[in-house]
Amino acid sequence: MINAGELNHRIDIQSVTDTPDEQGANVQTWATVKTRWAKVEPLSGRELYNAQQVKSDVTHKICIRYYEGLTANMRFKWGDRIFNISSLINPDSQRVEHECLCREDI
Repeated sequence: MINAGELNHRIDIQSVTDTPDEQGANVQTWATVKTRWAKVEPLSGRELYNAQQVKSDVTHKICIRYYEGLTANMRFKWGDRIFNISSLINPDSQRVEHECLCREDI
């Protein structure tokens, strides 16, 4: 369980949406669906090694309170930084929190 004090970063949860351009063709853009408090931490040492056994490009772990509908097809935006979700974990299947292994777009 995450302590409230650890959720000290405001992030946007974004999903891909189709938006018409000037010619009427659909263009995929990212839109914010929810803003949440999160714990954002870079992975290092053993955590990074273990995470990269599952996904080779994981750089951060982002923890948030459980959000119904969150999928690995979404991403997080934190200021100007973008984090694509590589793996989504619901510890103990309790619907209390999500631990997300993410890759930062640089």
